Amino acid sequence: MSSKRDLFHRPSLLNFKSETTMPKNDQDQDSIPPPKTEEKIDRALLEARRIFLSDAVDSNTAADIIKKLWYLELTAPGKPILFVINSPGGSVDSGFAIWDQIKMISSPVTTLVTGLAASMGSVLSLAGAPKRRFATPNSRFMIHQPLIGGVIKGQATDLEIQAKEMLKTRNTLIELYMRETGKDFAAIEKAIDRDTWMSAQEAYEFGLLSGVVESYKDLS
Repeated sequence: MSSKRDLFHRPSLLNFKSETTMPKNDQDQDSIPPPKTEEKIDRALLEARRIFLSDAVDSNTAADIIKKLWYLELTAPGKPILFVINSPGGSVDSGFAIWDQIKMISSPVTTLVTGLAASMGSVLSLAGAPKRRFATPNSRFMIHQPLIGGVIKGQATDLEIQAKEMLKTRNTLIELYMRETGKDFAAIEKAIDRDTWMSAQEAYEFGLLSGVVESYKDLS
């Protein structure tokens, strides 16, 4: 079957081709570090217990994040981890794989959204420990129900099975949002019925965040 029931689509408003960008200059090119320097930066950040999600949520990003979570857990169990999120969302299954591993390890995880937490990205922003879910002031959030991507083909009975699975996933997400935000079923169902966009402050008021921070000192 060619349908992909488990995808949270990237919001169309965020198509990279239509994004507003600043003109590049020679200094921009000079500021790009060579590969070896980039590797050193990645290693230093990991040793400082910083993990980043800066792309769509898929099997590759999930595998990378899960390996880093377990590396940090095995080297210093129980020591805090900062999980920085800037993501348009993606696969529900891959997102829940990350979620479950965050909950399995003993190291407390603080989530920090900077930029965008849309779709499954917004779900992962809630994976942080209670009262340890933050965002920078200009961050944006978007929540919605799971979407079917691609062309749907198959027998009627197969499509019925797929529809039931989609409803199960939708209910799982509603229950998660209810549990983590304190909102009731009606409020969450209404919010995810269509794409609901929020500023960082609005996300805080909705219950997605513990606070909006302007300095890393505010995370301590």
